[in-house]
Amino acid sequence: MPASFSTFLAQAVENPALTLSALLTLGVLLVNGWTDAPNAIAGAVVTGALSFRRAVLLAAVCNFLGVLCVTSAYPSVAETVYSIASFGGGPEAASLALCAAMGAVVLWAAAAWWWGIPTSESHALVAGVSGAAAALEGDLSCIRWQKWGLVLLGLVLSTALGFWA
Repeated sequence: MPASFSTFLAQAVENPALTLSALLTLGVLLVNGWTDAPNAIAGAVVTGALSFRRAVLLAAVCNFLGVLCVTSAYPSVAETVYSIASFGGGPEAASLALCAAMGAVVLWAAAAWWWGIPTSESHALVAGVSGAAAALEGDLSCIRWQKWGLVLLGLVLSTALGFWA
């Protein structure tokens, strides 16, 4: 359901859970940038394969191309994340569970960044959403395992394509 930015802002004012979700999403994006950019160029700079300036330029170009690729696949990815689990307990319980999951993702990502552990915030988000749904339902029957299969397939394919490239 597309909505304008002004509609989003009006709904965010009325719904604190939406505001918190949006802030947590921005936190995930910020931490993701903290972790991805340095990891992408560290090896090339330390080994002397690229100067710092060229490595940063290459990272900027590749990150921009990555955004273009993700934008083209976004509807499919968003649908997978959205439908990875079914939430019971109504919209308010689902909103609280999602906020808790996203908060955990932000904390996990920040802790991993602090200790220099490479992570995938998108996979952590999928796990957090699944965990939130399971906590609401009390078991794993709410998890849509076929969607989890798509996430795992994407993880395997992206790793294989990265090694190939």
